[in-house]
Amino acid sequence: MKLVINEIYFVRTLRSSNIITRRICLQTRKLFMKKNRSALLINFCMVIISITIYETSNAQWVQTNGPEGITIKKFFDNDSVLFSGTSAKGAFRSYDHGMTWLVSNSGIENQEVFSFERDPQYLFAGTRDGVYRSGDNGITWTPANIGIQNLFVNCLIVEGGYLFAGTMGAGIYRSSDDGNTWVDANASTLNTTTIWAICYSDTNLIVEADNYVYKSSDYGNNWNQDQGPTQLFSISNFLTQGDTVIASAYGGIFYSYDTGNNWSSYQSVDPGHTFIGLASSNDTIYAGNQTGIYRSADYGITWNYMSATGLPIGHRSYGHFTRSAQNYLLGMDELGVFVSSDNGNTWSHSTNGFLPASNEDNSIIAAGNDLLIGTHSDGVFKTTDNGATYIKIGTTQSLDTLSNAIVKAVLNPFPNILIAATCDYGLYRSADNGSTWTHILAGLPPLSNNACFEGLAKSADKILAASSKGLYYSSDSGLTWSASNIPTTYHVTCISANGSAVVAGVSNPSAGVYRSTDHGVTFSMTAPISDIICSATDGLNYFYLGTFTGSYYSPDNGISWFAVGPGIPAGDPGFCVAAIGANVFIGNNHGVYYSPNNAASFTTVNQGLDPDPNHSIQGLAANATYIFAGTFRNAMWRRPLSDFGIITAVNQNMPDETQVSLYPNPATNRLNISSMYSNETVEILSTFGERIIKSEFAGRNFEIDISSLSNGIYFVKLTSEKGKISINKFQVAGK
Repeated sequence: MKLVINEIYFVRTLRSSNIITRRICLQTRKLFMKKNRSALLINFCMVIISITIYETSNAQWVQTNGPEGITIKKFFDNDSVLFSGTSAKGAFRSYDHGMTWLVSNSGIENQEVFSFERDPQYLFAGTRDGVYRSGDNGITWTPANIGIQNLFVNCLIVEGGYLFAGTMGAGIYRSSDDGNTWVDANASTLNTTTIWAICYSDTNLIVEADNYVYKSSDYGNNWNQDQGPTQLFSISNFLTQGDTVIASAYGGIFYSYDTGNNWSSYQSVDPGHTFIGLASSNDTIYAGNQTGIYRSADYGITWNYMSATGLPIGHRSYGHFTRSAQNYLLGMDELGVFVSSDNGNTWSHSTNGFLPASNEDNSIIAAGNDLLIGTHSDGVFKTTDNGATYIKIGTTQSLDTLSNAIVKAVLNPFPNILIAATCDYGLYRSADNGSTWTHILAGLPPLSNNACFEGLAKSADKILAASSKGLYYSSDSGLTWSASNIPTTYHVTCISANGSAVVAGVSNPSAGVYRSTDHGVTFSMTAPISDIICSATDGLNYFYLGTFTGSYYSPDNGISWFAVGPGIPAGDPGFCVAAIGANVFIGNNHGVYYSPNNAASFTTVNQGLDPDPNHSIQGLAANATYIFAGTFRNAMWRRPLSDFGIITAVNQNMPDETQVSLYPNPATNRLNISSMYSNETVEILSTFGERIIKSEFAGRNFEIDISSLSNGIYFVKLTSEKGKISINKFQVAGK
């Protein structure tokens, strides 16, 4: 009986402890089992269990220090203080007109802030969860939204003793008590509309609601739709100057000289770029977009462009434009703030004081212990210290397309070789680990086709690239490319490889899983699965897919497919997948789900992550120590693999330093190893990292006896005479 109890405690310890406690308990078990002192062993392992429980309760995700970048939604100049509302990190304030910033978000730390307004007593912020207010000029915030809570508040204005809030999908609300309570001010006209902009001129309250301008002269009790030229235009900003009202729509302007009762025809100013804000100084009106500033000295009739330098290019969206004292500010998606103090002629980048809140689009890989991250519109970053510091690699010019690209995938297929896949700009290649890059065009769709490259993989000597214009492969380390047999009219969303077996996800026009057994040259459909987003592999037999409506696995190298086991709510998407042996991680808008059993069942593992909506996971990758999660507009997070009992993570994207080949794999009694180096030290490791077999071999091809190993996953660690180390995974089966 004592022996049975002893074994139960021992198993619990092995399952939940870190590697050090496992080894201590293992050695102690051997010692005391020999001497039949099981009672003492029970007490010893119970101590370890108590330590483990404490460690597990503190195990959690921790945000890393980057990559830098934050999305600005709105500016608000409040005399001596300038505020900015961000997409994921609440509000920030600046006392030097946008040059440096301080956190100003106690109470709205994880809110997306769309708007600001103030009255003599309070500062107000409109968020996705209603209205918050501050009585200490933005230092602390509390909800003020009874009657309006849980509604996106796009815009705010104070007028006539009322505070008005324009919402997304529920029209406009009004408060007469500083936001304590709210009442509907839609007058049965605007109830289901989205209010994009709001202003007040003389006696008219004016709003933009679902591509129509409405005005009310009685504070929202009645509304009249403008029947003039503003119909069907999406107006994003209003500016009032006396009885003049200026409205920006796309790359053009409307103006009214009678407080919004009558409007001019549409004045096209810059049809290629959308104006994101309006500002004024004396009688001059300014309109800002991603290229800089336009200026009008005649109240909107004519406009002149103010030539600008220092602004990046790219297909990112832009947040807001404003003026603060003598400074002009542009808030940009991902990049934070650009500031000009010389009337918009030159611009400087201002990120000083902002928390990292960049956006990673399923484009994270580990190369050894380094981590490479492709951002949503700011190129490629690298960290060599597990996220303590980040550097932007390979791009030094702000006008270089890779610097400004949406990077959907990064691959490190061979030593020093990096491939970056972008939207609209094609592929980039580096042969010096990211110091310099070359734009790759040979064999790929013309850039004019607006192809988006969404996935990269390696199969033997071939590099594979999935795109919205078909699937391509390269046999010369990414210098030139050829089209596979998947038509260029097909949108291929992802690609993964297990040896010669390759799986690609196609979203349209013939949606499904496509499989290749010749390293990605030819494919055929194996399963009609729709809306595929991402794929991953364990490097052996399992493939995994994430879709917009669920996740799937294949236990036979992509031939047959099944829905993953319970634990993830039905219908939840799979935005990204990572597999380490039998350990599977799936990320979606609810955070991270974990399976220790090849996706047979899942549990949520969100401890430490920011609350909804800021734990939407866009990408997953692991190095030897951590699992990393890239988020939607909340930068990179990490968690120790030891929290999940994972000791050695074999990185599928690690360059094959020793060019090792293992066969057969799976193996039964003998394993053949081929390496580019001779005189190797060979170690067979368990999944706990414990050495089971150690041998020395001369030559480049050798065989090792594994007949003593039971069925399961193991690792081969090779150390060459030159000090090169390679860790490769194999499976023992058939016993």
